[in-house]
Amino acid sequence: MSGWIFLTVICLAFGQLTHSWPAQDQHFRLRTALGRAEAIDESWRNFRQKLKSIRNNNEVNDDLNFVHDFKRRGPNNDNEKEVFELTNKARQQGRYCGSTWYPATTELKWNDELGDAARGHAESMIDNDYFSHTDIDGSNFVDREEAAGYPRNCAAAENIASNETPQATVDAFIESPGHCVNIMNKNSKAIGIGYAEGGPDGGYWVQDFGRC
Repeated sequence: MSGWIFLTVICLAFGQLTHSWPAQDQHFRLRTALGRAEAIDESWRNFRQKLKSIRNNNEVNDDLNFVHDFKRRGPNNDNEKEVFELTNKARQQGRYCGSTWYPATTELKWNDELGDAARGHAESMIDNDYFSHTDIDGSNFVDREEAAGYPRNCAAAENIASNETPQATVDAFIESPGHCVNIMNKNSKAIGIGYAEGGPDGGYWVQDFGRC
């Protein structure tokens, strides 16, 4: 009888171990959507606790950077990337915007929140067949940047265009005094660019600028 009891206890203990093991050894999984990484199981909380305990350990800095870099840090497609590069190239050379001379200035940093605001507006114009800085709900670029998570007091300016190619878009911006000023403004530090294919000229483009 004691042998049966001993075997029963062993089986129950083993059953408990096999049941609880996945909960102790879950690997967090990341789902990327629009460049954002989000945990899809409860182990993310445990993982964050571990990160807090190793922040000062130089040997794991690469792991921390890996986690942080899951958040998109750049244009979402080749068209946006090309306009981003052409815009910064334009800022490297002094030019007249209308009758006012603007000296060469620093490159703009890419900002995800500005990119989200710009892309959302480009897609809205395509989907709702309009072309304006004012959205169909009455919002302006400051409202859209804030809604995307960018500080409202840092919102600087917005350029929009309807063009076929990135080069034609930036050329048109440079040739227009008001748009040119937005590109050459030394007080602007960040930019996000949105592109949506369609419309009468092949695509709608939005540049959102920020001072932070």
